[in-house]
Amino acid sequence: MAPRSRFFIPAASLTAVLISGCTPSPMSGDPTELDQPMFGRNQDTTYFMQPKSGQVKVRDLAAIARVIRRYKTLEAAEKELIKLAVKRKIDGLIALEAKIIERQPQIVQARKRIAAMPDRKQAAVETKKLDEEVMRLAAQRVADRLANLAAVPVKTAENRSIVAFAKVSEGQVQVAGGAYEVDTPGSLQAGAKVTPPSEAVAELGVSRSVAATTLDVRAVPVSPP
Repeated sequence: MAPRSRFFIPAASLTAVLISGCTPSPMSGDPTELDQPMFGRNQDTTYFMQPKSGQVKVRDLAAIARVIRRYKTLEAAEKELIKLAVKRKIDGLIALEAKIIERQPQIVQARKRIAAMPDRKQAAVETKKLDEEVMRLAAQRVADRLANLAAVPVKTAENRSIVAFAKVSEGQVQVAGGAYEVDTPGSLQAGAKVTPPSEAVAELGVSRSVAATTLDVRAVPVSPP
């Protein structure tokens, strides 16, 4: 039985990794597939963060973008939209990673062993434990690849590359208070690394050496500064 995917899984089984809180739910197709331009009104974007294999090789991407200036202070409603966009993307990445883990021989054998158990109540308990373990492993892999720090594209009226920064840790998404312009106008792609400014690093409590990974989410619209 394949695991179901939602953003959170039970906190008791995942308190030291990326996601906690719920059980998974069924998904069809690619839950991360989006077709909207990332920046500006007419800018085409090539998404490469999620290849067909379902594995995100963030470690192979170079830090290519740096913050030029602070664009604006985000309003509370804008920060909430950014938070929801991050949750949706993380949800999709975990779901895809869980499918990969489900194909591992040890998981396949465990499913067969549980299916053969005569005590169906005990089988249900074991199934739940295995589901949680699969999701824990999937969440950990995503956490490792993103280093818990994401750059979220922000849509503005101008053709400028604007991002917001979000930290994802232990089931919580924290969005930094500002949106920032980066030095690749109109061309920043999903999967690209962005070096966060010192004020965002301090606000989110992340390492100065960690670059944020640009998520291929629908660009979040914000009002002009």
